[in-house]
Amino acid sequence: MEDIPEKVIANGKSGWYLRVLRDGVIKAGQTMKLLERPNPDWSIARANELMFHRRDDLGWRANLRRWSCLPKSWAVIL
Repeated sequence: MEDIPEKVIANGKSGWYLRVLRDGVIKAGQTMKLLERPNPDWSIARANELMFHRRDDLGWRANLRRWSCLPKSWAVIL
């Protein structure tokens, strides 16, 4: 059990990433709509690869750091 975080990071599936714009309730069968994708070339998997497995790749890190939507906690790490 103690190695679960490492296994999660190793397989590139570190959780759900979304932003709530308005509180509400969604029920089974209702749909959700993607409103925008400001960085279509970057997936969470790609960002995780950089953050956890290619930390010495300074070019990619500089690119990722320029995101306006990057969480402050990630910007500090980069």
